[in-house]
Amino acid sequence: MLCNRGIALRQLKRPTDALASYDKALALKPDHAEALCDRGKALRELKRPVDELASYDEALALKPDYVEALCNRGNALVDLKRSADALASYDKALALKPDYVDALCNRGNALRDLNRPADALASYDKALALKPDYVEALGAAQPTESAKNSGHYHPSRAPIPKD
Repeated sequence: MLCNRGIALRQLKRPTDALASYDKALALKPDHAEALCDRGKALRELKRPVDELASYDEALALKPDYVEALCNRGNALVDLKRSADALASYDKALALKPDYVDALCNRGNALRDLNRPADALASYDKALALKPDYVEALGAAQPTESAKNSGHYHPSRAPIPKD
């Protein structure tokens, strides 16, 4: 229940309260990987990438194949200017779930940060092949609200537009 409460609080744009709810849930059940991942999302909204990364790492220690935590971990690493590490995290997520469009798009952003635009474009194109209307991969100026609120989207820079 406390995790669901935290999700609702995040939706209400109350990340500090959401974080407190996740912390209460984790005090009751410290091995709850999903609560740790959701805690990371609240920390992201509070612009605390070091703590965010720690939450994802804890979740992954409990559940190494947790694709969402791997993708979100990559986003935190990009925020910490560690794009090469972020790329490795996105690649692990994609090895487990090759059709994860958020990871493909964020992988493209990390590749752009690493000055690998051709590889970035290939990653965006893979995302678009899976989801042709994926706004983030198309390079829209404004991501959708659902993408911003999902915890998966990382706006490090707008992707290269597809011709």
